[in-house]
Amino acid sequence: MSRECWHDKKEINSYDENDTSSAPNSNLSGFYKAQPFVLEESAGSECDDVFSASTPTHGSSASVDTSSKPSRMTKRMAQIQRRLEEVEEKQKELEVRGVTLEKALRGETTEENKEEEELLQEWFELVRERNELRRYEKELLVRAQEMELEDRHARLQQELRDVLAKDECDKTHEEVLHEGALLREMLDTVEKRDALTSLLEQERQRYQEEDKDLEAQVLSKGLRLTPIRKYEYHSEV
Repeated sequence: MSRECWHDKKEINSYDENDTSSAPNSNLSGFYKAQPFVLEESAGSECDDVFSASTPTHGSSASVDTSSKPSRMTKRMAQIQRRLEEVEEKQKELEVRGVTLEKALRGETTEENKEEEELLQEWFELVRERNELRRYEKELLVRAQEMELEDRHARLQQELRDVLAKDECDKTHEEVLHEGALLREMLDTVEKRDALTSLLEQERQRYQEEDKDLEAQVLSKGLRLTPIRKYEYHSEV
């Protein structure tokens, strides 16, 4: 991987954010150069399969409310959008600082009047914070999808009630088929929702293992582990 990975977006997808297997045991600058700081362009690709559930298959019955009066879901989605924008801004700040640190560690600038170990300490903290932001971004995307699925299920359920309210003997063949289609789509929605819940739990377990590995590498270099902010979504609506 190129050492100029701050700007080399072609290398992003193959980068493992916590792969420290190539770290030498006695050379801090060598470790840094082997693990350049990289920001992902998007966290959404890992969830594309489950995110595809947001497209309704029965017309407007499962579409998002677009009326002039904001619904609770609309407010929650707007809240998530704001937080995603905040994450993006924070990632940009980390990128700017990361570029400065990497130049200093390579000896390309004398602006940072710090020892190499102190620079690397700050670089590690940036890596850990970057990882937290990536994870938070992914959680926000999943939460948004959960809301869409919940809204879709509620609309399908209401449409099914309307269909079931009609006497069986009065239903046309098309209405009977539509009833079955609604039931299948509701089941599909529940399965997609369960898949998202399972995904979040799997991600949490993976993050715990990644954190242990990274923390072990930090300590093995004689550096300190300082507390960093943990991000977690809580609805305010």
